[in-house]
Amino acid sequence: MIKFFTMLTRADAAQNETLERLKHLLGGKKILFTLVGSAGCREYGLSRTANDLDFVVDPYEPAMDILNASGEFEPVSDDHPDTTQRTCTRRDTKTGVRVDFLKSGIRINDGSRWVMGRKYRDPMPIATATGTGDVALLATLIAMKLNAATSGEDILNSGANTGRSREKIQKDLSDVRELIAVHGLGRSLELGHDRIQKCYEKLVDEKA
Repeated sequence: MIKFFTMLTRADAAQNETLERLKHLLGGKKILFTLVGSAGCREYGLSRTANDLDFVVDPYEPAMDILNASGEFEPVSDDHPDTTQRTCTRRDTKTGVRVDFLKSGIRINDGSRWVMGRKYRDPMPIATATGTGDVALLATLIAMKLNAATSGEDILNSGANTGRSREKIQKDLSDVRELIAVHGLGRSLELGHDRIQKCYEKLVDEKA
């Protein structure tokens, strides 16, 4: 079941205020945005602190136009301008909360760039947006974590240093291990991709 909240149960007051501001700006404009990442996992019991909010957004370009016009979410200087029209980081000018916005359904590594002599494509696309400020399904969040970890390992193993760091990969895997333990998850959870499923089942089997 998709989780809907009037407020996030494990977020601080500033993050909840930022969520409400986004609902006000985007909710009435038929813009879908769904919480993912560590803040989404935190709503399912992840203990690790999440200092920012990550949302998948659909449609992305009109959403960014609305935020630009509002003046309430300023682009972060190290991620501006948003030349790809696929991902960006913004800061809530009132609360200071950083928010990462990702275009719904894309692959971060989509096969358009060369990595050590070949064009790399992530195993899975990121999640699609499903509501206005809802939290993604637990299975979706786990799949996204493992997709990022798998892509990161692939790029590191190719000899390139342009992808996810080893530290972040291990953090993703640790997050999934904790969610497995918190919810007593087994191998039957379906994640939608054979390679990601095998990675997940390996982590489940560690607890056996």
